[in-house]
Amino acid sequence: MQLNNSSFTSSSEDVMNLTDIYQKDCNLAIWKRKPSDDITRYIEQFIHQGSNFRDVKRVISVDKAKDSIENLFPDFSGKEYFIKDLSLIIEMFGYLFELKDVGLRCNVIHKTMCPNFHVDRVPCRLILTYYGEGTEYLSNSSRFDNIDVIQQINESEDRQVPKKYESYINQINNNDVALLKGTLWDSNYENAVIHRSPVNHTISRMVMTLDFV
Repeated sequence: MQLNNSSFTSSSEDVMNLTDIYQKDCNLAIWKRKPSDDITRYIEQFIHQGSNFRDVKRVISVDKAKDSIENLFPDFSGKEYFIKDLSLIIEMFGYLFELKDVGLRCNVIHKTMCPNFHVDRVPCRLILTYYGEGTEYLSNSSRFDNIDVIQQINESEDRQVPKKYESYINQINNNDVALLKGTLWDSNYENAVIHRSPVNHTISRMVMTLDFV
């Protein structure tokens, strides 16, 4: 993992903001959205009512997104709102990057899944936390001066960030759609987004990711 301070984050309530990911020095583009009460209630039902939901890991055809995901999720009140939103996000991701198929993962997480700061070995990954706390990432304008600091945090038992570095940590909000460049984006090895799962979350999370396939 290497650090480079030339990159920037683009964040807006305008969905077209996601196209900023194509700018050379933009390594994180965020479409800020208000949480949907209907979707939140739907997810709460199968997280807290003992649903037999299994984490989803599938290759999805962009042109058949809605039909492909309809039967992957449990039947509770409000499901139609969730399916409509998820299929829209899949279609947007596919069209933005001219992909016929995308890799969908949807996980219900009861404990921290990726507590270490890391970069992804992908061109670009979409992350959307539908429920619970969102992904944490390092600020581009004030990255740690020394890679050793990140390694020390990752190797510590509680993964806590020293107080003098707390201002460097940002968090993607629940329901925001984020595009994170990885190390395989062309000429972006040193600008990949350094991020992790929140380490102190007290409630379960539902996280969806989309990848190139």
